[in-house]
Amino acid sequence: MKTALLLPIGIAKETVYGVMRYPEVKPDVIITITVRGLEEVKSEILSGVTSLAELMGIPHYHVSISYGDTEAGAKIFNLLKTHKPQTIVVSGVTGSRYLFPIVAQVLLLYWHEYKARILLIHGIEGESWELVPFISFFTYNLKRRQKEIFELIYQVPKDIIKTKEEFIEKYRLGRHVYTILKELEMRGLISRRRNKIIKTMPGYLLYNLLKSLGEVKHE
Repeated sequence: MKTALLLPIGIAKETVYGVMRYPEVKPDVIITITVRGLEEVKSEILSGVTSLAELMGIPHYHVSISYGDTEAGAKIFNLLKTHKPQTIVVSGVTGSRYLFPIVAQVLLLYWHEYKARILLIHGIEGESWELVPFISFFTYNLKRRQKEIFELIYQVPKDIIKTKEEFIEKYRLGRHVYTILKELEMRGLISRRRNKIIKTMPGYLLYNLLKSLGEVKHE
């Protein structure tokens, strides 16, 4: 399964290289993105990325964007479309904030068109990072049954729930629940491993937002 690393680049060299060495990221292609300016600093970082990509035996492509570039998203999307990765990992700890809405629009379209798995390196520069489902931060409108199951999961006072013993049997749910669990997993609101349902940070965020709206009904 082909993985692309989408790597916005600013001027923090060590953070960029840290992302490339992140053990959970094993790309088959790297796409770097910069906003024009401070070219001398960025060219040194890009040279290092190219060298690391060569050592890894994978291709590296670069997209340079200027302010107001209306073709910016299409440039990134066309590179992704050429390589057709089934997984995209995007760094949320590097690069200019200007790039965020552009990259988000590209990834949402790619997810919709190709049903790819999109993962975000999320965290604080200089501290800790984790991989979380990108699409989950843009999920808010659940179907009725999805919402009911989502709420039941997040009302259980554990981060990890045994699917059968602590969830399906406890709430007397039928086998149809597996379809809904798969749908919630695709949206990044839970993850699953064997007989476990694992809550995600975006899932917690959405649950608490729904509580703020007064839309949680089962507590």
